[in-house]
Amino acid sequence: MKSLKNLFVALIAIFIVSVNTNAADNYTLGVSEKDAKTLTISLSNVKESDFLKIKDIQGNSIFAKNLKAATSYSKALSMRSFTNGVYFVELETAMVIKVTPVIKNNTGIDLIEDAARIILKPRYAQEGKIITTSIVNLEERPVDIAIYDANGRIINSEYEVVDSVIKRSYDFSNLKENKFTIAVKQNGREYNQEIDLN
Repeated sequence: MKSLKNLFVALIAIFIVSVNTNAADNYTLGVSEKDAKTLTISLSNVKESDFLKIKDIQGNSIFAKNLKAATSYSKALSMRSFTNGVYFVELETAMVIKVTPVIKNNTGIDLIEDAARIILKPRYAQEGKIITTSIVNLEERPVDIAIYDANGRIINSEYEVVDSVIKRSYDFSNLKENKFTIAVKQNGREYNQEIDLN
């Protein structure tokens, strides 16, 4: 039964990734032919919510840009001043985050495309005053979920939830407030979703 569940979860994840990668599919990284220490980034069908960043191995942001909706975006970024080491180029869309490792050394930069991964962000659906949260957690690592009111008070929380697919429905119809934040902590990342029931 567990293997059937794992197969079902894997099929759901493949479907979600294939349908929702958005700009991640229209995204290419490369090394400039003119300068081996310059990273080239190209995107097409860019959405207003897309976000591009480069982080070092400690998770510090070296470059960050909120992208504007456009048919295309390109950037040539010199990494000459970067310390030799491992960096991560992240493209975040409304549904996913694509992370590609880059190694910078004395001779240039190398893209490690084989180690690139796509992270599925939590999904939210609203029906009246009921909010449903769906989280794909294929690695089955602990996930924390907390709901805050407009004043920052926790009104509901679950910690260290471990399952390959976590689906929760929250009924806000008995509460006076109409604005909430659902915070999900998963694999060292935090996702905050603002909810306005007006």
